[in-house]
Amino acid sequence: MRISLNKIKSIEDHLLKKNSSEEAVLFEAKIILDTDLRRDVIAQKLAYDAIHCYGQDQLREEIIQIEKIIFHSPRYTVFQKLIQSIFN
Repeated sequence: MRISLNKIKSIEDHLLKKNSSEEAVLFEAKIILDTDLRRDVIAQKLAYDAIHCYGQDQLREEIIQIEKIIFHSPRYTVFQKLIQSIFN
């Protein structure tokens, strides 16, 4: 079943805590009363968590690639020696 963009926006605002406290309480009540909404909130939260983990993995991989370039390339020998002198 496809959910509307308005519903997605409402769920997003809730998950990202963009609602006022009154709106948050009202939305929590709707989640308790509406099992479809509860299911959609859980699904969207799982999607956000997966995207977040993927982003962390991508960032970690980029850092590893930069480290390989900077600390193993003759081009950056002066920088490598500077960093080694700081930590020795």
